[in-house]
Amino acid sequence: MKKMEAAITCGAKANGFPEFKCIQLEDREILSGFAHQYGLTSCEYSFANLYSWKEVHQRSWSLYKDHLLILDISNDDLFFPAGREINPDYLLYLSKELQSRGMSGNVTLVPHAYIQRHPDLETYYRIEEQRDAADYIYAVEKLADLKGRKLQKKKNLIAQFKRTHPDYRVAPITADIKTACWKLAQDLLARNMQISRSIREEHIALDRALAEFADIGFAGLALLVADKPVAFSVFSPLNRDMYDIHFEKADPAYKGAAQVINHATAVHLSPLCRFLNREQDLGIAGLRQAKRSYDPTCIEVPFKLTPLA
Repeated sequence: MKKMEAAITCGAKANGFPEFKCIQLEDREILSGFAHQYGLTSCEYSFANLYSWKEVHQRSWSLYKDHLLILDISNDDLFFPAGREINPDYLLYLSKELQSRGMSGNVTLVPHAYIQRHPDLETYYRIEEQRDAADYIYAVEKLADLKGRKLQKKKNLIAQFKRTHPDYRVAPITADIKTACWKLAQDLLARNMQISRSIREEHIALDRALAEFADIGFAGLALLVADKPVAFSVFSPLNRDMYDIHFEKADPAYKGAAQVINHATAVHLSPLCRFLNREQDLGIAGLRQAKRSYDPTCIEVPFKLTPLA
């Protein structure tokens, strides 16, 4: 890690290779612009994610030959360059440049379609599927309408919640509600008997997200019972057709709350986009089952390229 940090330091420039810089609020327009212009669908390219998770994942960025390069220092990976499609020779050049600076030269989040179009990649790289980093993509209209046998259980839980809590309401996350949502998140964390590393890291990211909510570009909804949040959802636009659902929390003591906030979010966003990215399951069995239960339109599995010796 020390070797890597010495090789690529935020703001440093080395021998004409692109200068990488730490991700700041002032970078929002540029980074979001690439996602919108090129229709990026991986949640990892979302500015809101890059900024909110910066304490957890050390990532920096640069522009090089009209492409956006994102360096994941914590995992020693380069994100697949965003922009016009690049040829494998250029990708290999980037890998070798990073290796010359003491890094792995690995390229992550490579789309499956790119692998298919360039079978010669296997001459230079070991190719591995990144199933745990797959994005779950849903048609917003389907989640808003909840049509079909596969989603009938969701409708039943929503109906049960509404019968039990007739005084419920859904409201945008304002400054006052944001504070109450943070308290709910803290309470849920305190109640968790087994706090995994991923849960702790998410809590750190959520802390920053709520602290700099509007500046980062977030919006959100809260589900309230007796004016107290029992669930909330935080989201932002990822590209012209897709919103990213970054955080979603629900108090399990309120049966159906998770389904209500999920549905309310889809209804709220249905005039604004065609698809929702509900992000990754990180290989967590329960989370994978929950995401599958909403019948995703597709599960986009990226690939990782490791240079051959």
